[in-house]
Amino acid sequence: MKHKHIILSVITALLTLVFVEIGLRLLVRPSNNSYGVLFNKDLPPFKLIPSDIIPEWESGKKRELFDFKVVDGKKLRFDDFFPILRDDPLLGFTVGENYISTNGWRHSNNFGARSSEPLSPDKPHNRERVLFFGDSYTAGATIPQDQTIIHYLNEKRPDVEFVNFGVEGYSTGQAFLRFRTLKDKLEFDRVFLVFVPNMDLWRDINVNRYIGGSWAGYYCYNIPVFVIEGGKLELIPPPYGSLEELFEDNRDSVQSRYREHLRKYDNYYSSMYESVYLLDNFVVFKLLRKFFNRVKFEYERTFGISESVMDARSEAQTVTKGIIDEMGREAQSNGARFSLIVLPTDSDIRRYKTEDSYKKSWDEMTRFICSGEIVCYDFMDDLSGLTEEELDTGNDGTHYGPKTNERIADLILEKSF
Repeated sequence: MKHKHIILSVITALLTLVFVEIGLRLLVRPSNNSYGVLFNKDLPPFKLIPSDIIPEWESGKKRELFDFKVVDGKKLRFDDFFPILRDDPLLGFTVGENYISTNGWRHSNNFGARSSEPLSPDKPHNRERVLFFGDSYTAGATIPQDQTIIHYLNEKRPDVEFVNFGVEGYSTGQAFLRFRTLKDKLEFDRVFLVFVPNMDLWRDINVNRYIGGSWAGYYCYNIPVFVIEGGKLELIPPPYGSLEELFEDNRDSVQSRYREHLRKYDNYYSSMYESVYLLDNFVVFKLLRKFFNRVKFEYERTFGISESVMDARSEAQTVTKGIIDEMGREAQSNGARFSLIVLPTDSDIRRYKTEDSYKKSWDEMTRFICSGEIVCYDFMDDLSGLTEEELDTGNDGTHYGPKTNERIADLILEKSF
């Protein structure tokens, strides 16, 4: 009787599991991002490239042509808010040259700088030339040209030529590589790198922005990174020479070439992007897999087993520090002065003022990043003193607006000119 009872219990459990599996399968909705969506959550394995990106790319339906937002009565386009990009075998992507956006909010000159004025390889007579590199905070995402940091610098100091080489979405490593591509083509006196830890640290250890930040744009999947090997900074080029090559190779399914590169060099790649033989055929297993992955993630965050990118001496900080130091050395070898600006976001400022642990992490991070021989300016204390009205944001609330950008320009002039 005992054996019959055990067998009956096993059969009952298996039948229950089958009915649960069937019921869950009926609830799963299709998704471009994963196996499917259940209870508003994506189920593993997650996709490395959204399935709708490749056909839209090939049909020419670029995002920069889509209607975006109405500001001051103007129907803006994506190319007003963000740059028109092109492939680059070294940088992954870069800004296209010589264009004006649909409503004139953005201009790109002959060197791809955000400027309406063409740039001569030679310095202007009796004027200092200063190059700025960085991400979207430097470039001035979502705002018109006359509200950017670099615009205010040029307005306030017409005796100096300030040039904006910031690019939306760039890591510190890409900003450095962009400087490398330009340093032998232009004469210049000074170089500034604007480092936004909240945005840049994670990008320096990420190849596929869709994995690292849930970005689904066209230029998010083929990014160069740097690693520290044997105490030296080593460049790891993009896994493919172009997006067309990447999309063609991974059209039907992700190939081992791409997957192996991500496994090795993308710190945000995990087993959640891979199928488990046989078991992944069951929705119940997918749910359990996602649950335990979430528990593991929360445990690591709570007990510090995995270092946050904000923690001193994390891999991200070590790589970023190596990039900054090397960029400084190369600028100086060109006879130029190099300076680093550590720029907090508005969320960094709020957390810095209200969370002791965040303040400690920020201070430790900046001490490490600013150590050594580089000239470094941390703007946290200066911007923390601004009121909510003074600390404004741009047209979609994601980046600084004109008031804050003008204050940042003033700080640059006060501290370094």
